[in-house]
Amino acid sequence: MAEATPAAPVVETEVGSYFVANYPPFSVWNREAVDRDALPALHTAPAAVPLGLYLHIPFCRKRCHFCYFRVYTQKNAQEVAEYLDLLVSEWEIYGHLPAIAGRPLGFVYFGGGTPSFLSTAQLEGLVERLAAVAPWSKAEEITFECEPGTLTEGKLSAIRRMGVTRLSLGVENFDTWETYGGAIGRGEIPLARAYRPSHEERMIRELVLQLKRGSIRPAYFKEKYEVDLRKRFEAQLSSLAADGYLGEANDDVVALSREGLLRVDVLLRRFFLPEHTGIRYT
Repeated sequence: MAEATPAAPVVETEVGSYFVANYPPFSVWNREAVDRDALPALHTAPAAVPLGLYLHIPFCRKRCHFCYFRVYTQKNAQEVAEYLDLLVSEWEIYGHLPAIAGRPLGFVYFGGGTPSFLSTAQLEGLVERLAAVAPWSKAEEITFECEPGTLTEGKLSAIRRMGVTRLSLGVENFDTWETYGGAIGRGEIPLARAYRPSHEERMIRELVLQLKRGSIRPAYFKEKYEVDLRKRFEAQLSSLAADGYLGEANDDVVALSREGLLRVDVLLRRFFLPEHTGIRYT
């Protein structure tokens, strides 16, 4: 069983000023892991797990004052079409690899940026070409991020015909468009960084991502990772309780208070391993 780690230093922040999307932080991903781990995995027969697809649509009408991701706000229709062609071409490259070829999609996520920035015709053309590589007619969930000001009745109808099961109303990071497009044009997989997490890092990743929803079930982690969360993260939970961010912690559930949930992303760093605290996230 892993030893308990000390809680990370408390960092004050304003509500919503920090966002955790993965663990370990993206800044520890590296080029060496692309050749060592990512590419071999893509050329290996798939495991018996559902296949998911994330589609990044980096366009917005305007930049929101709270957004720190790189997005494009002044691209014309031709530039948008060129990007969508690259996106489809990338998916076609993946579609021929052993890990993906012939597998239906269980989950699809249209993220951004603002996917609903695309016109109805652009959306319908994109979906038709993507689904030709891997069908998603039986997907358990299809999520589509929207910005209300970009929606019309016709576009909503098109989104529904796509099979979308969940709309996310609200507002990721690119390398450079030229680098990405150049790799696709050469028929290469456009991966610049990768990372293979350890067993413990996978446990922490699932912990922080579940806790973003407000609560976790210790029994789940005991069964899957053979870890007693309340002992493993005793210092972290104690610090949350002392600061008023912990609602309850027992054998059944560990839940944040309302104040903790409002600041959940910055609080999650308390559960990071020491080598991942105090470093750049991306």
